[in-house]
Amino acid sequence: MPPLQMTVNGQAVSLDVAEGRSLADVLRYDLGLTDTKIGCGEGTCGTCTILVNDPPIRSCRFPALRARGAQVLTIEGVAQEGTLHSL
Repeated sequence: MPPLQMTVNGQAVSLDVAEGRSLADVLRYDLGLTDTKIGCGEGTCGTCTILVNDPPIRSCRFPALRARGAQVLTIEGVAQEGTLHSL
């Protein structure tokens, strides 16, 4: 399977990702973006919400491979000069 290529917080990334992994898992465990939280793991609480090509999605239920070629924005990407946004 070809690597997952996407842009995360303005940075191009390319990773080998197993089918069935969630985007939240990839962000947290492969890219170290731990401000994306996994609360309920069922997509109902919203703590894992990020933007994928602008609309908000629940990343705990979003298959990582669906983000191929996407622009992904996490809360870390909203930071300015190393300071997290108040959001």
